[in-house]
Amino acid sequence: MNIRPLSLLLGLTFLFSFDVTMARAAFKAPLRVHLTYYPTVEFAGLFLAYEKGWYREAGIDLKFVSQDLNISESLIADEVDVAMHSGHEVIRQVAKGQDLKAFAAEYQINPLSLAVDPKVKSLKGLKGKTIGIFTDQEKAFIRVMLAHEGLSLSDVNFKYIPSFKFDDLLDDLRLNLFDALPVWAFNHPVGFALKGYNTRQFQSYLYGFHFYGTVFYAKSKTISSRKLELANFLRVTRRGWQEAYRNPAAAVSVVMKNWYHKDHYIDGSYDLTLKQQLTQMKLAQRYLYEGVGAPHFGEMTRSQWQSGLKIALRDGIIENKNIKVDDLYTDDVLKIFRRVPN
Repeated sequence: MNIRPLSLLLGLTFLFSFDVTMARAAFKAPLRVHLTYYPTVEFAGLFLAYEKGWYREAGIDLKFVSQDLNISESLIADEVDVAMHSGHEVIRQVAKGQDLKAFAAEYQINPLSLAVDPKVKSLKGLKGKTIGIFTDQEKAFIRVMLAHEGLSLSDVNFKYIPSFKFDDLLDDLRLNLFDALPVWAFNHPVGFALKGYNTRQFQSYLYGFHFYGTVFYAKSKTISSRKLELANFLRVTRRGWQEAYRNPAAAVSVVMKNWYHKDHYIDGSYDLTLKQQLTQMKLAQRYLYEGVGAPHFGEMTRSQWQSGLKIALRDGIIENKNIKVDDLYTDDVLKIFRRVPN
């Protein structure tokens, strides 16, 4: 008996069966995904895949949620099935006793930054100054950045920001209502510059904030019961991002036309906002693929989670010393995802 042809046939049969199973997944329930922000090109890969019907072809009834920044709270309350947030947020929630785990990464490095007036020459120059925040969640990354420079949260003042809009935030900076604002490196600073106001950025990953920029995470029971669907979700999302970067201008046009909220246009201008979004799209590519490349979208490493956990404990983001790396993430979905053709 010739064993090699038989082995090859069995292998091909497995792959065929796997793909068919994935593609014909029943619509048992919608997959509700909470985005990290209101719809922008930050989610171009997901939006493009959705527009092309690739999620439905894969048997996924995808629903996007972007109602607020209470992302983990919505996940814990079973209002969504999958959440997107920085890796440090997963650590924070697990330390509070929540059974949540990351199953894939989106941004490999963290784009969180502090935007300041160029007159502020160093992070230490913020001592005694006022930092605007949208929610208390921002204090975690600011805490790590300040600690890197020998400062603490008590060395600065905080004031809550009432609006996300470019124009409002820029007015706040110009009127000196805040000395610094939390931004993503490729988002608001680009819009500010297009309006003639250049800011200095202190990027968090350069100041000790070594957490995944964005991860996909869910309750452990969701991952266990829907891991095939989640692996397929990653496959389609990877395809969406690859398609988006084949023609960034076309992808941005789709987002602007069908997803971007008109009341968030910079100066009410479509053209100005389009220019900002295209620049953001190009700059974000590095954060998406740093260290892994497009074919390995979503990958995570144990060492990165271990490093993040040490930072969280060292700088007081969490106090629970009983947390283990295996409590924070699982590669169960990625193991399946890796077997799916690119």
